[in-house]
Amino acid sequence: MKSIKNTLLLLAATLVWACHPAKTTNEATNADFVYHEEQVCGKDAPTIVFIHGLGCDLNTWKYQREAFKDYNLVFVDLPGFGQSAKPEVDYTLDYYASAIHGVLAGLSWEAGKVILVGHSLGSAICRQYVFNYPDEVAALVDIDGVYCLYPQDTTSCDYADYTAAVEGFSSSFDTDSIRAVFQGFVSSLAGPETPQEVNDYAMSVMPNTSRHVAASTMKNLINKENWTGAVINRPSLIICTQNSGLAPDNRQQMEALYSCLQYEELLTCGHFIHMERAEWFNEILHQFLIRLQNER
Repeated sequence: MKSIKNTLLLLAATLVWACHPAKTTNEATNADFVYHEEQVCGKDAPTIVFIHGLGCDLNTWKYQREAFKDYNLVFVDLPGFGQSAKPEVDYTLDYYASAIHGVLAGLSWEAGKVILVGHSLGSAICRQYVFNYPDEVAALVDIDGVYCLYPQDTTSCDYADYTAAVEGFSSSFDTDSIRAVFQGFVSSLAGPETPQEVNDYAMSVMPNTSRHVAASTMKNLINKENWTGAVINRPSLIICTQNSGLAPDNRQQMEALYSCLQYEELLTCGHFIHMERAEWFNEILHQFLIRLQNER
């Protein structure tokens, strides 16, 4: 069973750009404004969509923009974060996935099958996108993703303890002191060698999250209906760090959720792997993308 510590730590994880708003689908309401940035390489180039974690924005991917300039890139501010609208709606995984779908439907080039890259909360949204729009996804990349892996025996003490822990953590974001909660949360995400620049980024954006967005997102994220053990049948790259409190059998747990998996596990890196270990991460992702193209 994935450790409760890991779940708690992860739950609440210049080129010329064409920058413009994209309406979401009706599933995310027509009034919602989803800000995104595009880097257009060419019609035949693969498309990579980068999805940030809880409280963050598209600037978390600043080390990936130049590194993947030979691809069509889409960086999204999820609804509720960054420069996107922050409507008073129910922030479910379906809602977030439909918002991204609306962005991709309005692209200025033919997107085709996309490669989804998600960090923390973004990984759970990527999984939901695969389930909701399976024909649109070629592969998935998960960076220190969030998982609520409830014990199968619903009558056990483990199940009761796990449920109480995640519900307690989720409810801690439903408070007028939300800024202080996020400040403490950011501090818990750093590793022993995390650069100050990474901490400064997280601290500059995550505590700005509104109470409604945070509380609704967390409440819906831990919904047991989202965590049925459904398997992703797409090539998948999982990158995680023991600093987030991984269970000893984390690899086996991920292998049960992904039928075609490349698994990478770091020791002391902080939660923002793509920032803290940018060169390493970019090379791992490059090699994964090359294998995808060679296998087509």
